[in-house]
Amino acid sequence: MDRDSKYLLKKIIIDVAVLLTIGIPILLFFLFGKPYHRGFYCNDESLMHPFKESTVTNLMLYIIGLFLPISVIIITEFYIHRTAAGHVAHTFMGRAIPSWMWNSYKVIGVFGFGAASSQLTTDIAKYTIGRLRPHFIDVCKPNINCTLPENQHRYFEDFECTANIGSRKLKEARLSFPSGHSSFSAYTMLFLVCYLQSRMTFKGSKLLRHGIQYVCLMLSWSTAMSRISNYKHHWSDVLSGLLIGSIVAILTVVYVSDLFPRKISGDESEPLNRRGSPNGRKREIQPTFYESTQDHQTIPLHTVDGQHLSPKENSRNSPNLEPRMVSSNMALQWVSYPTQVIGKSGKPIPVMILGVLLARKSYPLKKYVFVFMVVLGIIMFIYKDSNKATTQSSDSLFGLGEVLVFLSLTMDGLTGAIQDRMRAEHSSKSGHMMLHTNFWSVIYLGVAIVLTGELKQFIGFVERHPEALWELSFLSISSALGQMFIYIMVADFGPLPCSIVTTSRKFFTVLGSVFLFGNKLLPRQWFATIIVFSGLFLDAMYGKAPEKKK
Repeated sequence: MDRDSKYLLKKIIIDVAVLLTIGIPILLFFLFGKPYHRGFYCNDESLMHPFKESTVTNLMLYIIGLFLPISVIIITEFYIHRTAAGHVAHTFMGRAIPSWMWNSYKVIGVFGFGAASSQLTTDIAKYTIGRLRPHFIDVCKPNINCTLPENQHRYFEDFECTANIGSRKLKEARLSFPSGHSSFSAYTMLFLVCYLQSRMTFKGSKLLRHGIQYVCLMLSWSTAMSRISNYKHHWSDVLSGLLIGSIVAILTVVYVSDLFPRKISGDESEPLNRRGSPNGRKREIQPTFYESTQDHQTIPLHTVDGQHLSPKENSRNSPNLEPRMVSSNMALQWVSYPTQVIGKSGKPIPVMILGVLLARKSYPLKKYVFVFMVVLGIIMFIYKDSNKATTQSSDSLFGLGEVLVFLSLTMDGLTGAIQDRMRAEHSSKSGHMMLHTNFWSVIYLGVAIVLTGELKQFIGFVERHPEALWELSFLSISSALGQMFIYIMVADFGPLPCSIVTTSRKFFTVLGSVFLFGNKLLPRQWFATIIVFSGLFLDAMYGKAPEKKK
């Protein structure tokens, strides 16, 4: 094993050991921790609020708090890597590791270290203090008659809960201070804000980066405020959680990461610009993102032992992450399936927009018109008129479900932009994209279902319904076959044609039922059919950009 490989292996082992050292106590708290048994006063009105379900569930918190920063980090490093020159890489077992992948690993490692530190700090306070939640009386229903005058100002420690609820919910009712949602969201979003400030540059608009940063901060702020409105925490719990998450994020960014280099030995370290060199000056060999020049020797990106590697060979290490499906599936908790389908019917539009912004694609104006015709026709065709008697009332027209659908569409566009760049620069094969997509999906979703307890629920479900394994296996096989055709289409024709085909398949499925089963169409659906076929025909005939003369 060469020197560089030994260094990488040693670094990874140490990183994993440190993360496990912090992560294992968090798991032990969750599984076996017992909070301090605190009593209460009968006249304490702050504990008499009704129990309400969380607006931001644990699953939503961890998915958005982990997926969003990790996805942004990988996409940003990938974009910087593809638009810059003079990259460097490590070698591991004779294979070059692209700089974007190594930089992403280090940033995500630091991010994970800070997240675990913030969570452990919060858990230690929770279990040590054991403050009762605002809905404690409603959840516990203690066997004490608080209506008696002699009990009004008494402090009770010896009591039993009479409510027929599980031990887990009773345990959670004693973990109010500080707010875990607030600390976790504050850390993840503030870290992401600092990362964007250091690494993201976009010459098209100075406000784009700051707009994204503001959205991140508002996600954290709204999460914290929801904990008060849902009576999950007292206001002081939320404030303390925000402070813990913010302080850990700042300490992690300043002292653990190298996002904003500090003065070293009296000389001010120059921050890296988007091309990896100080103040835009070129270097033949630039140290990787978190390393000084004394760490070890680095080598140019596309060379291993002096041999040039083609971009196609390097593209094998380019995972295509797709958190969009998580947002899309979660949206079904708040919106109906037809609403989600209608929203997802607009998929080609963000694919085109982000393809232009990130993948530097260009489309003629008529292409936009034809694609819009297809999307509009599909929405008109699928839309189902709902009766007033069955329509669910809603306090707002744009809620959390719609936000998740919009986030899913944004992820569709980002995925399409990455696929476009991979296809244009590396001629990535369909199997490579499919392999890396599913590899990272298994890791992300595996962590998510363990943290949220869904893995345990799934095991219990399978034990009760073992016959479901056959259906799940068949679904997995059919899904894999479907993915093969999708990625072949992406590799050969691009993400935009693929998005048009996948969006149109629902239309053709319903249309086919008209001829096979004699189902009837409304006049609106016949009109929508004409629009869809017209858009597809015009796009096929006239939607291509004119070829440039050589």
